[in-house]
Amino acid sequence: MKGPCSGDSCTKPAKTKGLCPTHYARLRRGWNGGIRPKVGDYQRFMSKVALPDENGCMLWLGLRSTRQGYGRAFVAGSYQQAHRLSLHLAEGAPRSDELHAAHSCRNRHCVAPAHLRWATNAENEADKNDQGVAALGERHGLAVLTNVQALAIREESAASGASYRVLAARYGVSKQTIARLLRGETYQTAVRQNGVV
Repeated sequence: MKGPCSGDSCTKPAKTKGLCPTHYARLRRGWNGGIRPKVGDYQRFMSKVALPDENGCMLWLGLRSTRQGYGRAFVAGSYQQAHRLSLHLAEGAPRSDELHAAHSCRNRHCVAPAHLRWATNAENEADKNDQGVAALGERHGLAVLTNVQALAIREESAASGASYRVLAARYGVSKQTIARLLRGETYQTAVRQNGVV
């Protein structure tokens, strides 16, 4: 028997690394179990941070996650997201495990505490939309139309009432893509940026 989970006074049985499955999943996402890094960990962390640039960004020079591109630091026995660890060192642990370390500079390599804050997922996504860096419209990885094409399709459909089939053939996409565009399910940012409703 391994005993109880060591994460945040949890009473569930420990399975992996002394944590229950829930806390172990959080650990893999960057949570550090409320463990404050030791002085040696802080010095090792800071040795992999560049001096502030002209924007005040302090760039992480250590390992980076290949999937998301965020920095990773090995502290307290596990890898953690570097920007999250930097904010934890500066302001203390987040009040909830669900909070993200949100960037105000939108530079995912930046670990400057002045550019970070604890935020919910919804607040973080709203920031991305406000700053125009969200993967929406033509910036989305699966986009098949440009924002200009999306606007042209909307305008042509409104003016001439062209069918989905005709518009799909003209722009080289499926009828479903045209239908979703005209129902307002996709490419909303293209419409908002150009004042078309």
